[in-house]
Order: sequence, then structure tokens, then C-alpha cells
Amino acid sequence: MKLDEQEEKLLRSVALQNAQAVLLARERAERELRDSNERITNILESISDAFIVLDRDWRFTYVNPQAEHMVRPLHRSRADLLGTNFWEGFPDLVGTPLEKNFRRAAADKVKVEFEIFYPPLNAWFHVRAYPGRDGLSIYFLDITTQKQAGEAVRESAERLHAMFNQAAVGISIALLDGRFVEINQKVSDILGYSIQELKQLTFFDVTHPDDLEKTRSNTSALLNRQTSEFSYEKRFVGKHGAIVWTLTTVTLLKDAAGKPQFFLGVIEDVTSRKRAERASRESEERFRAIVKATPECVKVVAPDGKLLAMNSAGCVMVEAGDDSDVVGQSVYDLIAPEFRQKFIEFNENVCRGNKGHVEFQIVGLKGTRRWMETHAVPMRDPSTGQTVQLAVTRDVTARKEADEKLRRSEEELRTLADSIPQLAWMANPDGHIFWYNHGWYEYTGTSLEQMQGWGWKAVHDPNVYPRVFEKWTESIRTGTPFEMEFPLRGADGVFRWFLTRVSPFRDAQGKITRWFGTNTNIDEQRQLLRSLSEARDHLEIGVQERTAELQAANESLRALSARLLKVQDDERRRLARELHDSVGQIMAALSMNLAVVQSQAHKLDTLGARAVQENAQLVQQASTEIRTLSHLLHPPLLEIAGLVSALRWYVDGFSERSNIKVDLELPSDFPRLPNDTELAIFRIVQECLTNIHRHSRSSTAAIRILQKGSRLLVQVQDNGRGIPQPKQLELMDSSRGGVGLGGIRERLRQLGGTLEITSNGGGTLVSATLEVIRDQDNVSNKDKEAGTLLR
Repeated sequence: MKLDEQEEKLLRSVALQNAQAVLLARERAERELRDSNERITNILESISDAFIVLDRDWRFTYVNPQAEHMVRPLHRSRADLLGTNFWEGFPDLVGTPLEKNFRRAAADKVKVEFEIFYPPLNAWFHVRAYPGRDGLSIYFLDITTQKQAGEAVRESAERLHAMFNQAAVGISIALLDGRFVEINQKVSDILGYSIQELKQLTFFDVTHPDDLEKTRSNTSALLNRQTSEFSYEKRFVGKHGAIVWTLTTVTLLKDAAGKPQFFLGVIEDVTSRKRAERASRESEERFRAIVKATPECVKVVAPDGKLLAMNSAGCVMVEAGDDSDVVGQSVYDLIAPEFRQKFIEFNENVCRGNKGHVEFQIVGLKGTRRWMETHAVPMRDPSTGQTVQLAVTRDVTARKEADEKLRRSEEELRTLADSIPQLAWMANPDGHIFWYNHGWYEYTGTSLEQMQGWGWKAVHDPNVYPRVFEKWTESIRTGTPFEMEFPLRGADGVFRWFLTRVSPFRDAQGKITRWFGTNTNIDEQRQLLRSLSEARDHLEIGVQERTAELQAANESLRALSARLLKVQDDERRRLARELHDSVGQIMAALSMNLAVVQSQAHKLDTLGARAVQENAQLVQQASTEIRTLSHLLHPPLLEIAGLVSALRWYVDGFSERSNIKVDLELPSDFPRLPNDTELAIFRIVQECLTNIHRHSRSSTAAIRILQKGSRLLVQVQDNGRGIPQPKQLELMDSSRGGVGLGGIRERLRQLGGTLEITSNGGGTLVSATLEVIRDQDNVSNKDKEAGTLLR
């Protein structure tokens, strides 16, 4: 049907309106979608969490600013991430719990939420992943601060707990009936009970019976609010009955409602202080008893000279009936007039804080004069606070009289010195000789005028004199005795040797007053000593020659010992080969024959069949024993595979045979060593494990082989009963110590090594140290041979 022009215009108008309506609707939908996307984007851009979106291929499709800020320390930006694969961008997260959770969310379409620590950022994150139609939406929240705060709280609690347990004083918490509920270690240490034992007791149980009433009274006062806390010295009874003095402070702990709940007790062990106080009292009492009983005068003098105290010995010295006759009086009145001013100055000096000593005379109450020597120190008078003189004074009248006698006897000494066979002389403190005996003048042919002062130099040998003069001046300077041998010329012009000894004489103050010397003629003795020295030289030459012979013999013995060890190893190798090749083949043949018999066992009676079966088992056991014995005599693995394999084989077999667990510690890159060295190490381990099995009663053993440079250390240790000290000394004696250890010691000696054995009640340690010089060609050849044999 053909439309007229009017209808066609109408249809065109309707179509145009419909198209415009559709276009407007599409624009409105697109605008609303853009607005929605903008709102979502604004929300995601402004949230505090880091947010990313991954598509199904794990590529980044969106990264908000917070996520970009989070990875900025890794030098990554939002532009770098968009479009890249998450696992390729962060390969360090592959295989972590994060990957496991992300893949579970994507596969199972479930939300996952977890916490993870990311080391490159040194931060903790709370992660939430939401699966969608096109991938995952993931939120990252940095919780490092919360984690650190939680860790800080935990550490704070641990520190508080540690402070409680490590406190220097005892701290306990008890219920109102006295039962302990919390106790730190110090309380346990003080009372000797374990913490578990104390929690079965009350504080009344460990209180000393004499302090129970006081303890009940104090706790009652706390409960009745008569006091908030109390402190007192209290005695406890320790676990083993010892009395422990403490300074105890108790406080009442209340709950939130103010109701009494616990007693908090703090105890400080003051037993030592109590003992010290008691010792101090006893010491003071002893001091008073000593002062009272001492035969010397002990007195206390005030700065003005007033006598404050004096013991009974002092009262006797000053001729007083008792101390009431002199105490409170001036001590200056007892000093002889000619010494009074000196004593006054001495007392004032001591009371100014200086110690010192002085000699003086006193005049007793009955007029008797005595020489006194006082040693004094300053002391604080507790009653007045002033410094006073505490002095110990002894009667030195007898010594003074002895000094006078000494002076008189000096003249007698000179007379005596003139009669002795030695040359004798006396000198002033500066070394100036002022007197010689007659023997000196007779020998030297000199006079007093010639010898005056330092004239004695003329009779000395000019070659020796400098050493004599140096040593003599040194003795004068230091005040030490002089002794030296040197020659002196006689009146006949001949030099003869003398032994000269010089000793100082000192006064009461230790000051040298003079020197007294003697010269003893030793010329004949020196000639005799010279003869003896020549004889000794001849003897030493003979000893050296004999020593050289012994050393040569010793070297021969060592060479023989080395050959014996070589023969022993060769014989072991031969026996091992014979056992393996000959006896082993015989046992194999016997086993095959028995197998034939076993196949016909059904024709035998029960007894015969059982015997055949048992014989087969015995043959198998004997073959095993022969193989083991052959390998123990000379393990083929030692030559084929080297020391490491041989030791592991031997240790496994030893553990199985002995039920002793053996720990073998070897370097991972332990190399092949020369044959002698590997064999020596194997024999050391073999001998030590055999001794452990036989003697130690140990359940375990440990073998350690360490190499530092060219030095190799082999240690074998057990936890057995140890070796007594005398036996250790015997084992370390190279001439004793048994066959096994002797062989080990000889092997080590040939390799330049040493052996050491240390033991106590808790086990034994055998340490062998040896020098290893690797022969590269030999080791390479052994490795090639081992490879060929193993193939």
C-alpha cells in the first residue's frame, strides 16, 4: 500500500521523535553511569585504605592513591602497575599465604580476610579480598601501629612479670586467711621453699612462733582499717629450720568496691645485717675486754689535754690506784717538764686529724720516771663530736736502757772485731769508712790515714773496681745489704779473692746509723771451685755424648715402632682378605650345599629338618660375623670410598652391635687424605669407641672431626662414668697407657700429632691433633680408583 505524502511525513516525524527519545534516554543513562562511576571513583580515591582491582588474569585494572602511596618506597607508581601482572610485579609474594588466600577467593568466590607482614615495607597489613565477576577487589589496611602497640603491651606485661620475679626483695600476695597465691622467686630463695611448696602454705605456717602473735595483731589492724600498712622486723622459719630475719612490709589490697581482698607482702632479708649487728656488739665487747686486758696503756685525750679514758695497764704505769685518780685531769701534768711542750704540740696535731708517734718521759704519781712511746690516731668522740686522741702507749724504759747498753757494747764490738780472722770495717750512712780492724791493716799493709774516707780504692783491682763502686753506691742509696766477691791486693802485692758482706745498722725509727762490713778470704775456695767447674765441664760433655746416643737409639725405636705398626696394618689387611676371600668362599659353598640339603628336607624326619634349618641359619650368621670381622680388621671402604664413608659404615655397625647412640659430625666438604692419615684417624675412632663400649657405661658417644688449615682435630666424647685422675696420668704417660692408646700415640707421633685425654665424673674427651699435608696426585689417583671400583 502506498502512503500518501501526508502519512509519510507523519511516519517520518514519529520515527524522528522515537530516535530522539532513544538518543536522549541513552545520553541520560550514560550520564548517570558516568556520574555513578565518578562517585565510586571519588569514594575509592578518598578512602583511607589502599585499594586495588585485579582482573581474571591477575592484571592491575585500578590502583587508588593510597595504594600508590603504600608502594612508593618500592619505587613503584600507579602508572607502572596498571596493566601489569600482580605476581610478576611482586614475585616475592608468590608462595606466601597472600597468594594462597587470593587464589582461594578467586576460585571459590568467597571473601577472604587475613593479616600478613610484608618485609620490604617492614609493615603489617589487614587484607580483605572480594571476588567479582571480572576479578578481585582488594583492600589493604596498614595495622603496623596497632601491632606495635599490642607488642608493646605484651612486652610491658612481660617486663612487669620479669620485674616481679627478678625483684631484689621478696614479693608475695596472700588471701585474707594467709594462703599464698602469688610468690616471686626471691621469696623462694629467702625461705628455701619452692614456689609450689609455698602455695600449699600460709604465711602463718612459715612465721617464727615468737612472731605469730605480732603478725596476727598487725593483719587484724589492717582489716579493721586501723592502719593502711605496717612494717616490722619479723622472723621466718626456712624449709630446713633456719631462722631468717626480714624487714617485712604488708599492705592491704582491695577490689573496685573497696572490699579487702589480698595482703601484699614485701620482705627484705636482713639476716646478714642482724648477724653483723650482733657481731658488732660482740666485737665491741671483745674490744673492751682486749683494751682492759692489754698490757699497754690505752688512753683517750681531749684537745685541751684532759684525760677522757685510760685502761688499768695505763693506771699502773702512772702509779694510779684506778682510773678515777686520773680521768678528768690534765694528762700534761704527768709529762716530764722537759718533754711537756713537745707532747702538747703532738696532742694538738693529732686532734687536728693527723696520726703520729712520739717518745717522752713521764713522772708517775709516786715520782717514778719512765720512758714512753706513744702511737696515736685521731678519733671522733661520739658524745661531744670533737676530734680526740686515741693512743696506745708502751713503756720503753727497758729499750732505752738497752740502747745505752748497746752503745757501751759497741766499744766491745770493736775489740771483738779486731780479733776475728776476717777483715772488718765500719762506715757512716754515706759510705765514708771511719774504722778498720787490725786484720785489714795487716793484710793490706796500709795505715788509717791512707784508708781514711774512700782511700780503700787503692787496694782494689782497677778492672773490677767500677762494678764494686756501682753496686756499693746502689746499696748506700737503697739501704739494702751489700754482698759481692772481688779481689783485694795484699801487702805482698798479690791480689786474692774475698767475699765481702756489708749490713746496715738502724735506729728505732729504721734510719741507717752506720754500715758494718767484713771481707772473708775465699781465694782457696775459688781455686777449688775452678777445679770442680773443669770437672763438671768434662762431665757435661760426656752427658751430651750419651744423650746423643740415647736420641739415636730413640729414633731407631720410633722407626721400629713405625715398622711394627705398618706390619700390624698389613697383617690385618691380609687376615681381612683371607677371611673374605678364603673363609668367606668356604662359607658360601657350605651355604649352597645346605641349600641343596634344605631342598630335600621334606625327605627327612622332623628332627633332621630342624637341624638342617638351624645349620643354615648358623652358616648365615657365621658368614655375617666373618664379613664384619674382615671389615673391622681392614675396612675396604677406607681405600675405596675414603675415610668419611668408612667411618659412617663403622659407626652404624658399632651402634647396632653395642646399643650406643653415636653422633658423627664431619665437615660437608671433607676431602680425601693420605692413606696413613685416613688409617690413623679410623684406628683412633675405632679404639676410642671400643673403650667406651668396654669401660664407660655411656649410652651415647660423639665424634667430631674439624679441619683448620693444615691442622686436623679428632675428638671422641662420651657421657659415662669418667676416668679417675691417677688412671688419667697413667694413660697420658707415654711409657704406659695400655696397648691401644700406645698405638694411637705412636701413630700420631709419626704424623706430627698429639693426644690429650680429659675426664671427670660426667664423661671422657679424647682429643687428637695432627698435621695434614695432602698429596694431590695420590688423592686424585685414589679418587679415580674408588670411582672405578664403585662402578
